[in-house]
Amino acid sequence: MMTDREMFEDQETIDRYLAAMPQPDTGCRAALRAQLTAAPATRRLRLPRLRWPWTAGISVVIAAAVALALLLVPFGPHQESPLNPRTVLARAADAATNITPYRATAELSVHAPDDSAPAATAGDLGTSRIVFESMIEDATHWRVNTRILQPALLSNDEVAVANGSTVTWYVSATNRAVRYPLSPWWVGLFLLSELQGGQVLPMGQTLAQYVQELNNPQTGTHARALGQETVLGRAADVVEVWPISRSTSGSCHSAAQCLKQSTGYGRARLWIDHEHGVVLRYQQFDMPAHGLGAGPQNFLYQVTAISFGAGPTPAELAYQPPVRPVEQKFKGGPVTFHSSGSGSSGRGWTVPPGFIAAGPPSDSSGIPYTLTGSGSGGDSTFGGDSANAVFHAGSPQTGPGSLSGFLYVQEQRRVTGLPPALKAGTRWPAGTCVAYTGTYADGLHWLALARGDISVLAVANVLDERALAHWAATQVCP
Repeated sequence: MMTDREMFEDQETIDRYLAAMPQPDTGCRAALRAQLTAAPATRRLRLPRLRWPWTAGISVVIAAAVALALLLVPFGPHQESPLNPRTVLARAADAATNITPYRATAELSVHAPDDSAPAATAGDLGTSRIVFESMIEDATHWRVNTRILQPALLSNDEVAVANGSTVTWYVSATNRAVRYPLSPWWVGLFLLSELQGGQVLPMGQTLAQYVQELNNPQTGTHARALGQETVLGRAADVVEVWPISRSTSGSCHSAAQCLKQSTGYGRARLWIDHEHGVVLRYQQFDMPAHGLGAGPQNFLYQVTAISFGAGPTPAELAYQPPVRPVEQKFKGGPVTFHSSGSGSSGRGWTVPPGFIAAGPPSDSSGIPYTLTGSGSGGDSTFGGDSANAVFHAGSPQTGPGSLSGFLYVQEQRRVTGLPPALKAGTRWPAGTCVAYTGTYADGLHWLALARGDISVLAVANVLDERALAHWAATQVCP
């Protein structure tokens, strides 16, 4: 189980950084930069995680967090000639107290299949798409509207607003809202980063650490300026960073030893607005899909529209969620995740309270599939709990063959019911439920239904749509 403070590997160093951070408009940015530069490099940074259950076990590389954090904190106008990477990223030390108001729409897409799902489902279930609408005035006055488009089972709308004294965050799929006090002041910056898809440290601090680490032989990280390009009609400085992920072999007891035993993977490019310092585009390259160093594929973040000079309106900051927010204190992270997984126990699928312990389907000969794995997870803040299981054709004695049939089942708690995208298939009566089925372009068949506040998506390679509807009628909603 992940706790609030487990996001930060070196909490002592982090606490020292946070204590050094100035309040807005105190004129202490130079002292902050000096202290951050003099501090020892952290031994290890935990990679940020995407905030949806099916990819909760897949880490997004550090550079992705840097790019997203850069986007959220523009550094103010500048008129220099094109900058080298260290100078461009050094602006981050000023980020917390010198934000240029702006409004932007951006989209994040990434292919990050769930490790627990059959590999054949990766093309249909492994891609995520999120759209962000950001309205930023300063560190404590902003609004972010988030729409998750894919995966379909996780489609969701969220609204988060910082009004100067508190941050209110509403999640439609579970109809829950929480409210955090903006104290200390950097909580607003931290939540901005979280809302854009990365659980990273407060952004001014995280980026200042990166200034220290880029082109640093102690970390083996490098960066270079590639010149300027035009993005959305604006001049953008292009910076390449590499590697964006490292894998260490064997045990090591010092940073130098770990670096010597490590292999770096992947590159990233950042297109940074030359006038205001906002990242307009971030893209990853050369990440392995399998084995050591494996990471998300086709990671692309791009701003699709942006305007500077105005942030959120008073009406936008006055947003109130449809439910009463739960008042919470900020304890190092806004969301606490939990997860578990297991192989076949021979006792059937064990699910969290309130979920559906669906039984196995049967093959064409009437022989039941075998449960070969299951898991559960979610977050205790918004109640976005989930469960999943894999059934294979074959017996516990022989095991599933390389060409055997499978049924992969996902369950997600959603008070808003089955997402509209999963109602686009053929409608079937399924016991006490109504099910919808369809066939993906690659030939895999799917079924979706809702029972109470639990939405179900099942994908199979051998069972056709009719067989899936029969399974749902007998094993899910009898």
